[in-house]
Amino acid sequence: MRNSIEDCTLAEYRRINDINSLGTFLGCKSAIGAMKAAGGGSIVNISSVLGLRGAAYAMAYCASKGAVRTLTKNVALHCAQMKYNIRCNSVHPGYIDTPMIAPRLEQNAGNMTGRQALEELHPLGRLGRPEEVAAMILFLLSDESTFSTGSEFVCDGGLTA
Repeated sequence: MRNSIEDCTLAEYRRINDINSLGTFLGCKSAIGAMKAAGGGSIVNISSVLGLRGAAYAMAYCASKGAVRTLTKNVALHCAQMKYNIRCNSVHPGYIDTPMIAPRLEQNAGNMTGRQALEELHPLGRLGRPEEVAAMILFLLSDESTFSTGSEFVCDGGLTA
């Protein structure tokens, strides 16, 4: 949902934060108990490039994804200090060709389609594919990434470069 600080209602802000930030908090809290019992593991939280930078039109979304970013760091540090053998990292996708952004793809943005406008934002000139984000998540869940915790992994076609 598009909103600014001036037109975002409290109900809308809470709804978006409940989904993105509170949902991530509850997921981490639940996962830690199960992972401790199993001897360790890896938590991968999905943030967004908009959790790394602001956007005037997506205030509540940016705030919620920024919360996911810092929650991830807190969980990572807590688990490391407690010697739980649990890693926690965040993935920050750019615009990925999924149903979530489908309505924007159909809208016109000046003399371009929404798809063209979003593709042009990315230096690679295209939207990301879900399988590209999935590959990054699988890597972070694997034993090949055991020295990574509290880190941000960006999958954005150069958008934040």
